[in-house]
Amino acid sequence: MMIEPYKKRMVNVFGKRVFSDNSRAIRVDKKTSLTYLLAFVVACATIAVSKPTEAASAPAQPPVNTLEEAREAGALHSAYKNQRSHSIVSGTPEPNLATFQAEIGPILEATCFKCHGEEKQKGDFRVDTLDPDFLHGEDVDWWLDVFDVLTLGEMPPEDEEEMAGEDRGKVIDWLSSEIQLASQIRRSEGEHSSFRRMTRYEYNYALQDLLGLDFDLAGDLPPETHSEDGFENSSEMLQMSVMQLEYYRELGRSALEKATVRGEQPQTLYYGIKMEDAVAQIDALSEKERKLGRSRGASNPYFKKWDTDEEIRARYRFNRAKYSYRPSVTLPEVPQRFEYALILPADSQHIFDLGDTLPDTGMLRVRALASRVSTDEKSLPAIRLEFGFEPSNSYESAQRVYRRDVTIQAPPGQPQFYEWNIPLSEFRRNPYRGQADLGAFPNPSEYLLFNSVIQNTGDDPVSDIHIDYLEVTTPFYEQWPPESHTRIFIDSENQGNEEIYAREVLASFLPR
Repeated sequence: MMIEPYKKRMVNVFGKRVFSDNSRAIRVDKKTSLTYLLAFVVACATIAVSKPTEAASAPAQPPVNTLEEAREAGALHSAYKNQRSHSIVSGTPEPNLATFQAEIGPILEATCFKCHGEEKQKGDFRVDTLDPDFLHGEDVDWWLDVFDVLTLGEMPPEDEEEMAGEDRGKVIDWLSSEIQLASQIRRSEGEHSSFRRMTRYEYNYALQDLLGLDFDLAGDLPPETHSEDGFENSSEMLQMSVMQLEYYRELGRSALEKATVRGEQPQTLYYGIKMEDAVAQIDALSEKERKLGRSRGASNPYFKKWDTDEEIRARYRFNRAKYSYRPSVTLPEVPQRFEYALILPADSQHIFDLGDTLPDTGMLRVRALASRVSTDEKSLPAIRLEFGFEPSNSYESAQRVYRRDVTIQAPPGQPQFYEWNIPLSEFRRNPYRGQADLGAFPNPSEYLLFNSVIQNTGDDPVSDIHIDYLEVTTPFYEQWPPESHTRIFIDSENQGNEEIYAREVLASFLPR
C-alpha cells in the first residue's frame, strides 16, 4: 500500500486554516498618491472585527440607538457565538481505541504494513506508527491522507492484494467517526475568533456604501468556502494573507477610480429617437413586403402609423450602418405628437443601433416612452433591456442590464417614461470600437436590445408594448463632479495645499 509523502496543505477539518503561499510584500512608493492610500484604507475595511462578548448573562439592556449598539446586543445573546457553553456529547469524549485495536489495526496490518511498515516504507510513509488517538495524538493529517486514498479506491494499488469491501468499509467508517468527533471537540474547545476578513458580498456592500456606487464592485473575487455549519461568514474560514490583502487593495483602487473623476466634464451626447426615424431607415421594400398583413406574424415587432393604421415590419441589419442612429450634442425636445409607434408583441424584440460613439466609461441613461396596448391588467407586459454588439454574423454579445424586468403599467393612450442606467465600464464592449468604419466588417457599433418578456405562466394573454420615443444620454451625470467624487474629495479652502487637504480627506473618509 503506497501513500504519497505528506505535503503541507490547507486543512479545514478542525476549524483551522493555514495559508501557505509565495506572498509578496506590498511595495509602497514614496510618492504614493492619495488615491493609493485610500485604496489601502478600503482594503483594510475588509477586516471585520466584532467586540468580544461574555458568555455570562448580562443585565437588562438600554434601548438600542445605533448600529454598533445593536451589533453588540445581538452578539451578547448569540447562541452560535456562545455555543461552547453547551456540551456536544454526553460525558467525557474519548477516542474509540478499542475498535481500532480489535478490528481496524488488524485490517491495516494485513493490507498496509507490507509496503508501509517497519521493513518497507514506500513514499517514506509508515502506517504502523500512526497514533490512532485523534483527540490527543499528532498524526491526524496523516490519517486524513489514509482516509482520502481509501475513499477514492487508490490504495492498495492494482498490483497488490485488494482490500475486502467489508474491511474497507469498516476502516472508512471508523476514520469518518473519529474525524467528526475530533472536529466537533476542537471546534467547541477553541476560541471563537472576532477578527476576520469580509466575505465577497460583504465587501461589495461595504464598497457600495463607502463610495455611493450601485453596481457590483467585487464580482472578480472567488466565492467563499462554506464552513461545516454551511455558513459563508465563519471567521475560521475567512483568514487574510498578504497576497489577498494586496488583491483587495487593487479592487479598492479600481472602485475608487470608478467613483472619482479628473479634469473637465466630458461632452455629453444625446439620442432622441422617434419611431418615424426608424421607419425612414428601413430599406425601400416592395409594397407587398412593407404592408405586412398576414406575413408579419403574431409575434413579430412592427411600426404602426396612427393616421392610416399602416403596419411596417421592424427589422435590423448591421451591415452598411443603415440602422445606426447619430447622436447630437444638445438634448432634443420630446415631440408632442408622434406619427409612428413601435409595437412589441409578447416574446418579441427590437434593436436600436447607437453606432460607434459611446464613451469608454460613464453612465448610459436610457428612457423609453411606453405604454401597454391592452386595457386588461390581469397580465402586464414587461421589458428586458440588454446592451450588446454584433461585429459579424458569427459573433454577437448581449448582456442583461437589470436583473429584474421592468413592468409596463402605463395604460393605452397614457405613456410614461421608463428608465435604465447602464454603467458602461461594467459591461462587455465591442472590441472593434474605433478600429473599423461604421457599417463595415467587423462592425464596431453597439446597440440596445428591447425584449418584450412574458412574466406570468397563466393562460391570460399578455398585452403588446407600445413605444413612442427613445431618449439616450451618455455620459449622464446628475451633477459635476458626481456625488461619489465629492463624498471623497470634499470641498475645502485648503485644496491647494496637498498635505493639509490630504489630512482633511482622510479625516472625512476614515470614520465611515
